[in-house]
Amino acid sequence: MSYIREKWEEAYDQNIAPEPVLEENKAWLEGEVVEGFELNHSTHEIKMYTAKMEVERTSGFVDNIYIIASDKVMSKFEQHDMRGKRIQVGGKVISRRSKSEGKHHLSMLVMAEFILVEPLKKCPNTNMIYLLGTIQKAPIYRITPLGRRISEFMLRVEKGYGHFAYIHCIAWGDYARFSQSLAIGNTIELFGRMQSRSYWKDGETREVNEISAFMIGLAE
Repeated sequence: MSYIREKWEEAYDQNIAPEPVLEENKAWLEGEVVEGFELNHSTHEIKMYTAKMEVERTSGFVDNIYIIASDKVMSKFEQHDMRGKRIQVGGKVISRRSKSEGKHHLSMLVMAEFILVEPLKKCPNTNMIYLLGTIQKAPIYRITPLGRRISEFMLRVEKGYGHFAYIHCIAWGDYARFSQSLAIGNTIELFGRMQSRSYWKDGETREVNEISAFMIGLAE
């Protein structure tokens, strides 16, 4: 087992829930539902429900993260409206493409494999992502106006049944500098969190999700 995977396991061992199934793509979140679950669409006669949850960081900042769950997962609950309830979600990161005003957009969600409502124990680690995938776009490295090193890159990650998710990731500091050595096709491991970020464009506030890496490294 790699060092990065060991760090994921070490953090996850503090939780009291089954571990997400997919080896290359694992997500764990705990937070409060602020929208949903509501029916979003059906595919191959499977109904899919979505929700928005707020996940608080240790700093107190709140990330807005979107969850999608199948009717199989939701069948365990009499009420799908979970607004105001605290939940724990285990699953995988997926991406979806959409088009509006002639432009394509890539959004990121967590597909739930299990949901625990009003858990008895609050877990110390409320936002954890583990990914093993290949670099799809070469990292872009820069230094912010405040002097912090940051890199951005796209990771292609298995999401099951031969399909892939394309995940926008960022890294800071020494890991940002390390990412300069990465090239398209390199396989890496990442341990981090999913976060939300707002920005102003074309006269409106927009929000995106991305994975902020705690650790990255070449896969062993």
